[in-house]
Amino acid sequence: MADLTLNPNPASVGERIYISGCGYEQEPVLIEVTDTDGDLAAKFYIGMFSTGCMDNAYFSLADAGTYTVSAFQGKGRKALYQKGAQKELKATAALTVS
Repeated sequence: MADLTLNPNPASVGERIYISGCGYEQEPVLIEVTDTDGDLAAKFYIGMFSTGCMDNAYFSLADAGTYTVSAFQGKGRKALYQKGAQKELKATAALTVS
């Protein structure tokens, strides 16, 4: 299983939250940030190095709350941007924003 690290955690509203992780296939990772109601707060892709580790990336959130950050890649080594690709969950992390 891949890993997913958020720094800082907890974070403040509007603060840059840096995201990193390793153990992924050599294709972009889809990141989805959802709140406790399951509503999507952010969605973006991160590039991957040949080592299976994420490129440098960060995001910020405008609202305080508890969030789940999920990392997905294409099932069966199929990139998510390809037609018919299905999402496969690779890692999750909890995030608190105040």
